[in-house]
Amino acid sequence: MRWQKVARMAIAAFVLVFAGFVIVALRRPGPPVVLPHTPRTDEKAAAEVGPSTMTRTDLSTGKPEFVLNSKSQLKYADGRHVLKDAELTLPDRDGRTILITAGEMEVLTLKEGDKPLGTVTMTHGTRLKASDGLEVTSDRATYDGKLDVLSVPGDVQFARGRLSGSGRGATYDKGRDVLWLLDQARMVVAADEKGGGAVDATAKAAGLARAEHYIRLTGQAHVVSDGRTLDADDLTVQLSPDDKLIQTMKLRGNSRITGTGGASVAQGMSARDIDLTYGPDGRTMQHARLMENASVELAGAEKSGSRKVTGRSIDLT
Repeated sequence: MRWQKVARMAIAAFVLVFAGFVIVALRRPGPPVVLPHTPRTDEKAAAEVGPSTMTRTDLSTGKPEFVLNSKSQLKYADGRHVLKDAELTLPDRDGRTILITAGEMEVLTLKEGDKPLGTVTMTHGTRLKASDGLEVTSDRATYDGKLDVLSVPGDVQFARGRLSGSGRGATYDKGRDVLWLLDQARMVVAADEKGGGAVDATAKAAGLARAEHYIRLTGQAHVVSDGRTLDADDLTVQLSPDDKLIQTMKLRGNSRITGTGGASVAQGMSARDIDLTYGPDGRTMQHARLMENASVELAGAEKSGSRKVTGRSIDLT
């Protein structure tokens, strides 16, 4: 019948049109696929990695020369490595270690053929902590692996036991075990458990030699301790092996001591140079030697007043 023929033709036309729509739809490009992307901390970096550890071992001894840990690291084409929240561990004397932490460390080179660590610039808070208790803190510092020296350009603080101090600019020579405060130096010894032994010292510069157990103040050295005031151009304090007691003091240049004790003892001393020896308690002055233009003021009876002794040199026990 004719209507059946027309229906078949309509169905065929519909199928052809539908197939055309399907083919066009399949050929039409879909929406672009967006791959997941983690933002880079610095687009200039050649690579960025997460937590990492760098270490180098001395092949002759089998001991590590350094261990460098960080929470993240940026590597640059010029050889720089920038480490975030980094920790640098270095060997110290007698099996001890030194740990240096910083918010950021920039290492200029870490070539496998280089034995020393190289130069490490530390910023965003720097702390050096030795396993024997010494702590040095500053905002920024630079460690030179070839010289084994940590340099601090700005304000610096340190502490070890009862001893603490501050200054402007500092160096720590790891090989010699010497900390130098380069300017505006101040060192303070807190009182002991009996309330004595407190010391407050200032100078233009000051050094703490841990291995040799002495403190040196240079440039207008001024020390207040147990009722005594000591002044000199240069002053060196020799400590006991445990660094807790004073054994000797050497004052050099324009040396002067006031308030040296009670009645019937020296109340004041002055000379070009003065050497002092202390008793086993580290506080009692046992012997004084005054050299060049020496002068000692002795306390007398209440009515007679003080007496003064002068000479080219004076020994006082």
